[in-house]
This record gives sequence, structure tokens and C-alpha cells, in this order.
Amino acid sequence: KIASNGVPPFVGDEIGQSLQDFIKGVDIIGKTDETVAGVATYHYQVNSSDATTKKLSSSLSDIFFTTLSPDMRVGLDQGLGAVSLDSIEVWVGKADSNVYQYKIIATIPLSKVLGIEDKGLGDSRVKLEWVTKIHDLGVVNKIDIPTEVTAMSDFVKSVNDMNIKDALDTLKTSAQTFHNASGNFGKASNPTGSCAKPADRSLFSPTGHAASASIAVGDIATNLSALIALVGDRESCYSTTSAWAAAAQLASDPTSFYCVDDKGKAILTNKISGPACK
Repeated sequence: KIASNGVPPFVGDEIGQSLQDFIKGVDIIGKTDETVAGVATYHYQVNSSDATTKKLSSSLSDIFFTTLSPDMRVGLDQGLGAVSLDSIEVWVGKADSNVYQYKIIATIPLSKVLGIEDKGLGDSRVKLEWVTKIHDLGVVNKIDIPTEVTAMSDFVKSVNDMNIKDALDTLKTSAQTFHNASGNFGKASNPTGSCAKPADRSLFSPTGHAASASIAVGDIATNLSALIALVGDRESCYSTTSAWAAAAQLASDPTSFYCVDDKGKAILTNKISGPACK
């Protein structure tokens, strides 16, 4: 009812049109009335098409994520596109028409929840249920601000650090599997340190290897793709036939590099220049 009268000017024409399309396409079904937090409410189920819901979600994300790089924008759109909205329910006060509760049920691929693309996950999906209850309208809230807080930007960087370390740790496991299958770390060296364009037949290259190592080769390629997506060009990959190392700059501290090699792992204060964490 509110949205149908127009949308705030700051949302822009594109988002406004997405919202209007969403409103026109919804089907509202009355359900059994309920009492929420002591308030008598009407209970409705709102059904909409996946297309209009995803279009609206993508448009609304533009308000909250204004500084995304093109690659991050593509990643966000892919994530939103993978979500299947199963149902929306809303509880509206009979006396004042305020919303007192809403519930959203959605299905999302497990790979999107974990933030990794792993063949082992298959097409596993997770059902997410979000319920928000609103009560004590008009009552003043006294909120004690914590003395120790973490900025959202710092939190995001710490999560990115975890993903970078996970990608490199997984790469280490795949490299060892490769060695077990072929008896070496590639038939050639990768002296340039490039992860995106490694030398043919080197550990980090997808070509020029024995068939027995094909699974490990595929895993290494997947690991490197995930790493490059996280850090861009802030990673290094060096190898010889008997040793290797890979490192990436941490998001939380540009002076720190997480490194793994055939002997272990380490946090460095410099970029690596050869097949060892040093």
C-alpha cells in the first residue's frame, strides 16, 4: 500500500520501476489471523515470481553496495541470481496496519553459502528461514553501545583473510596429491611467479601433465581461480620440479603475506621470489 503510492526519490528510476514490477506481480493470500507479541494481526502470504524478485534484489543492492568493482558486482549478481525465494509471509496489525512480523524462506546453493566452488558439493542446497518480529512500537529503547566494536570494513577484510588462507591451504593439499600421483611438482619450473599465466607443464599449469594426475591438476586450477578472484594480482606462484611456494597479500594488512610451500606455511612481511616461504 505504501510502496504503490511512489518510492523515495533517492532510490532512482530503475529501482522504482523494479519495485513497481514486483508489486504488480505479487499474489497475496490471506491465512489464519494470529496474535503477535500480544497484538491481533492479519496474516498474509505473498507470492511473487523469481524474475521480479531477483530484479528487485539486484536493484536494491545498488543502494547498499555503491563501490563494488566490476568483478565483485558480477559475483554479487550471481549470488542473488542463485537464490530461490520460496515464500514471504507478513503479519499486519488489525488496529494500526503496522507490520509486526515477517518471514522469508529461501533456498540457496551450498557453494554460495560457503563462498567456495567445490565439485564435491555437487548441487547441494540450503534452505534459509528468516523471521523478524517487531514489537513495543513507540517504546523508547535504551541501547548501550559496546566499548569495543569492529568496523564492518574490518570484519569484511578478516573474512577475506580467512578465504585467502583457505584457498592456499587447499592448494597445498592439491599440490601434495599431484606429487603423489606424478612423483614431482611438475615437469617444468614456473620461474616468473605468475599464478594466472604459469609456464606450461609446471605445477600451476593445467596442461602438460600425466593422466594419473588429472584430478589434482583440476583441483589446482580451481584453487588458483578462487585465489585470483580474491586477491586479483596480489599473489605469487613459484615452482621447480622438486619444490614450490604460493603466497598472497592479506586483505587486513597489505604488509603481510600468507604463504604455503611444500614444507609448511608462514606469515611473511615480503613477497616471495622463489619456491619457498622466505
